[in-house]
Amino acid sequence: QYAEQAKKAEEEKTKFEGMKAHFTAGTALLEQERKAKEESLKAPADQRDAAKAKVVDLSNQAATELNAAQQAAGEKDPNKHIIWAKLAESYDLAGRNDDAINAYQQAITAKPDVPGYYNNLGNVQARAGKIDDARASYTKSAELDPPNAATAWKNFGISLYNAGRLKEAVQPMKKASELDPKSAQV
Repeated sequence: QYAEQAKKAEEEKTKFEGMKAHFTAGTALLEQERKAKEESLKAPADQRDAAKAKVVDLSNQAATELNAAQQAAGEKDPNKHIIWAKLAESYDLAGRNDDAINAYQQAITAKPDVPGYYNNLGNVQARAGKIDDARASYTKSAELDPPNAATAWKNFGISLYNAGRLKEAVQPMKKASELDPKSAQV
């Protein structure tokens, strides 16, 4: 029985080390993707397509590593939400809105009390044109984190503004300015 427990403990350790290796590789690729995204925004017009392709390639590599980390993590790993959030961020940087929405929803399912996940989900939903879904996500973010609710309302106002819904953008911006009257951006 002891030998069996020792074997199982060794298997768990090996599995954890594998998950950790994939997660580390995935986050390193995510950091490269973040830098490539910044560079793509600054690239001259004739180089933008190549720069965007680099972002997508890095996103695919990061997603492969992070998905491998997910599978190695197991169902009951308490940190699984972090892997989902990193995966969502990678998809978001590459403009893969539906994949990012799904990954953020998985992160929220795994850990529903993280306001940043709702805020980030709202940002992606808004870019995907799902304004009503974004409203619900921003509202939940504000409810979970009252001291930083101004950020959620500001992001929602900006999302409405970007969607051309200027009249609707006024109310969330008013909420944001009431909660953070010193914010120059609001």
